[in-house]
Amino acid sequence: MFVLIGLMGILAGTAASGIKTLPSSNQAPTPSGTLGPIVGGTKDPAHPEVGALVSRRHQCRPDQVGYVCTVTLLSPRVAITAAHCLDIYGPEGPYEVLFTDDVDNTDPLAALVLQTLVHPDYDPQRHDMDLALLVLDRNVTLTPAEPMDRLLDATDVGSTVTAVGFGLTGPDDLGTYGIKRRGDMLITQVDLGSFETEPGPAMTCSGDSGGPVFLTTDQVEHLVGVTASGDQACRSYAHNIQVAAAWDDFIQPVLDQVASEPLPTEEGTLRLDELCTEPCQSDDDCPAHLRCLPGLGGTNKCVLPGLIPGQFAGSCSTNQDCPSGTCARLHPSGPDSCLCMIPCDQMEPPDGGLGDGTLSRDGAVQDGAVRDDAVSDAVVLPDGGDLPGPGRGCACNAAPPGNQPPWWWILLGAIYAMGRRRRSFS
Repeated sequence: MFVLIGLMGILAGTAASGIKTLPSSNQAPTPSGTLGPIVGGTKDPAHPEVGALVSRRHQCRPDQVGYVCTVTLLSPRVAITAAHCLDIYGPEGPYEVLFTDDVDNTDPLAALVLQTLVHPDYDPQRHDMDLALLVLDRNVTLTPAEPMDRLLDATDVGSTVTAVGFGLTGPDDLGTYGIKRRGDMLITQVDLGSFETEPGPAMTCSGDSGGPVFLTTDQVEHLVGVTASGDQACRSYAHNIQVAAAWDDFIQPVLDQVASEPLPTEEGTLRLDELCTEPCQSDDDCPAHLRCLPGLGGTNKCVLPGLIPGQFAGSCSTNQDCPSGTCARLHPSGPDSCLCMIPCDQMEPPDGGLGDGTLSRDGAVQDGAVRDDAVSDAVVLPDGGDLPGPGRGCACNAAPPGNQPPWWWILLGAIYAMGRRRRSFS
């Protein structure tokens, strides 16, 4: 079972784009009746390069998958998604990509996100250039998507395109996130950096944000767009960003630089069995891409986001295999991905709360993690802002009553409010 992350879905219309449109067949009437997939649902095993952006899994159990958005592989170590998928938890949030047909699969091909890069012209209000690149920790052994080598124009209006995503099959079908589906749409309008689509008969919906839009020419499927937004009812239109508009100045330079760099090492200066006794100075000191975060008395500790400070030893498959009751996922996949986590002894902060990046063990911690009822249901935003309003796009505010964002995302918000530091290409 996966859980939904309370990300913002943003409603954007073409009138707000501020971009001069090319001649087109004008607006089509709003369709009625039953819609086909993605709304309505046709499963899609044909696009292995399309993955699910999730929060980094920190325990080796299936209900620790927090779905966020859809992504597409552009090169062995770079994927593309929508920039607004990163709005709440920020570019430094702990993300992971699962290349699978269903996020509930127990052993998906997976990679950690080490860095995110948001398009410099991204406008969250108008959805201009709503694109972000994800740099992964390993080479993904799948064939990347083939991009279109030209911009769409007026001659493409009326063409059929195919959308792929892990989102809802309808605006009220809250239990349908997490399964990869595909469906056809029709191009109705082309702008300089984006294009609009209507059901053909499919329509993207909440959770499909960041996913690919393909156009087939000469029997070859080309990536032409990234899903950005649409109407809340998932019936009338979708707003998509043209990938070719960002290719030369944004995407290709990142692909070239990542390809020229060696794979990052998972080894730090500290061992997994000494994380409780030895402080860290930066993330580079931490093994397994853990984060160096503030601890008690101003001492930094290497921490797996979502868990209390601890050290790791002994292979495991489930929490029952570990004396501490916590089988932690150190690596995205592989035979040694899960190790028993041993909580550090010095865990009690002076205020008994979240103030220094650790958690009180006085009733709040259970099995090396925070009890579901030990923290507020409210989401803690990294920048101290308020939750955005309703709309559609990514996995947005879709949890039904009683299914609030999980405790570990609340913990991450508090930790990253103190531990964020920006990384960028130089």
